[in-house]
Amino acid sequence: MSERAARRGLLIILLVYLLAGAIYSVAAPLGEAPDETAHFLFMRYIVEQRRLPRTPEDRLAAGGKSHEPPLYYALLGVATSWVDTRRLPQIKMLDPERWPRHSLPDEVLINFAPAHTADESWPYEGAVLIWHLARLLSLGLMAAALAVVFQVVRQVLPGQPQIALLSVTLVGLTPQCLYIGASLNDALAALLGALAAWLLVRVAKGHGGWRQFVLLGIVVGLARLTKFYMLALVPEMVMVLLALASLRRSWCHVWGLLAALALSLAVPAPWLFYIQPVNVALTRGWGRMLALLDVVHVERWFSSGGEGKAGTGVLAVGRALLGVFRLEPGAWALTLFKSFWGYFGAMTLQAPSVVYAVAAVLSGLSALGWLRIGVLRLRRQPSPLDGAQVLGIPVLQALAFLAVEATFYGVMKRLPDTAQARHLYPALAGLALFFAVGWWGLSRHLASARRTVPLLATLMLGMSAYCLPTAMGAVRLPPLPVRSSPWPDAPAPAQSIPLGDGLVFEGARWLLAGPGQVRGTLYWAASEPPTGEAVVVLELLDAEGAVRAVWAGHPGGPRYPTQAWDAGDHVRQEFSWPLPPSFSTAVRTLRMRVLREGVGTATVELPFDLPLEPAPPGSAATGPQTAALRDSLLFTVPGGHIEGLVGPDGAMWQPLGRTAVGDQVAFVVDARMTPGDYALQVAGLAATGSAMHVRVNGRPRAFLRRHRV
Repeated sequence: MSERAARRGLLIILLVYLLAGAIYSVAAPLGEAPDETAHFLFMRYIVEQRRLPRTPEDRLAAGGKSHEPPLYYALLGVATSWVDTRRLPQIKMLDPERWPRHSLPDEVLINFAPAHTADESWPYEGAVLIWHLARLLSLGLMAAALAVVFQVVRQVLPGQPQIALLSVTLVGLTPQCLYIGASLNDALAALLGALAAWLLVRVAKGHGGWRQFVLLGIVVGLARLTKFYMLALVPEMVMVLLALASLRRSWCHVWGLLAALALSLAVPAPWLFYIQPVNVALTRGWGRMLALLDVVHVERWFSSGGEGKAGTGVLAVGRALLGVFRLEPGAWALTLFKSFWGYFGAMTLQAPSVVYAVAAVLSGLSALGWLRIGVLRLRRQPSPLDGAQVLGIPVLQALAFLAVEATFYGVMKRLPDTAQARHLYPALAGLALFFAVGWWGLSRHLASARRTVPLLATLMLGMSAYCLPTAMGAVRLPPLPVRSSPWPDAPAPAQSIPLGDGLVFEGARWLLAGPGQVRGTLYWAASEPPTGEAVVVLELLDAEGAVRAVWAGHPGGPRYPTQAWDAGDHVRQEFSWPLPPSFSTAVRTLRMRVLREGVGTATVELPFDLPLEPAPPGSAATGPQTAALRDSLLFTVPGGHIEGLVGPDGAMWQPLGRTAVGDQVAFVVDARMTPGDYALQVAGLAATGSAMHVRVNGRPRAFLRRHRV
């Protein structure tokens, strides 16, 4: 493969990566990637407050990642600061401590994640637009990191551009690299880590002179301003430059190391001295010098009087690293392997097993390739490693960040969040070389690159595409039917009717769906957070005031009860309303009753002029077969009189509304209804009672063992 062909292939791979990553960024729900919501909150804090968090109180206000170095967050924040945040929508956050009402829609207790609402839909505005723009910027940073990885491999294996192209393909097009690159995560760390490897390789090959040492110190310093674990670049830099000085007997590398070290400390020093530790003793005398290592993390993890679990001062790192072998190293390694290929959500959603099977085959073939390369070198035959004098630099970097991740596990002693391969992305060059060189070692003909790279790219893209519907899409619920601005199709605001306790009825739209079928859309709003859980009962009345059709349900549907609403919410509720055969076309009025704890608190009557038809004669009895908490239950039994629902304990549940002849009744499942089978009690039928049953399901609870200490 020629140099020109390799560069053209790199451009194609990067364009494919950007396109596939953009699809991932749109498909992945906001805030569900690891720590993404905390990263977003920190980014917005910097923009809104126009300063960095300094004190423990500031860091508490800025979110769970505000103790991290700020470069990545400041960069994305400044780049998206032009978006008008005064415009809606805003992000509705889930936090049981600060906003407990937001956990009610699905009764979940998830810290630091957004509740997915219709505000996230296209066209993006306000905070949602900022989030998506920041994702695209992060995706661009990851694409730049892959381009630098290509250059690192070209330097390590000169004359073999096909291996460099294969490296970018095998690593960049994995489902996980697309997922992390398309979220607010470790893209800048990956880019700076790749740049550090590239500069070290160039120094080792004698390129650039003092300029390379200066650039290396600046890059390592910027890396330390990006992520705490980028501190691993410092000992790597020291080891490589000291080894070069010893091998070449060169004082130039010693002085270059000192210059690079000074810059790597000077670049992050203003921020490291700016923040304040919780332990005030660390602000006095030589203790303040610990800031050069990142005082917050040192205090949390490694100081003898800090907050972390490691303790024991300077020995903490070694103790934590060796402690991995006293835990579950096999489970940790397996989780790390899975998270390299595809582990979605906050390390909560695994990829389909076929993805891991393909990944295992690819990894196994790469290992076989390395075995074959070893045999070739023992026999002094040509191999892909010919001319790779500086291979040890990216390999050392990969080992350094692998040790960092193992230290995380040794300190925190839990899985799966301490086995995240995204923390290895600063060493992508070393990881890419492992896979690509091994794969290439299986090939006997270098000309096969024209077939190998496209085939592997197609395979990787196929895996990534397969994960979208089967992993992320399969468990994604529809967004909650709520907006922070009025719905575009809502009636005019002049029709709004306050119903008490902050609940506002904004109107309704009706549509004929066929004989005996009506589709309704109700529009609600909250002038203040409702304190109670409301249920609405709709009744169609004829000229004599008799009820001819009835329906009951929660405003906003079963997933979004009024207790979860915030002031300014605009809620849209859609439902289907089958009419009973006894329905009278003389209906003139819609009566709406609002119930709270079973007691009516408001009643509104509205004109209703939609021409309706009853259900066809001979219609069969209808009703749901299963129901869950807050679901609507609407039963229609032609010619019968429904008395109620008999529960598994024998108690009779009375409907919230019924027609004048009792052939249609409406219930709403509440928390008092015991899970089990309920039988509809019907009188007036020639048949032997009603065989209609409904199964009320309880909320499933599953408690899994997450880790062992």
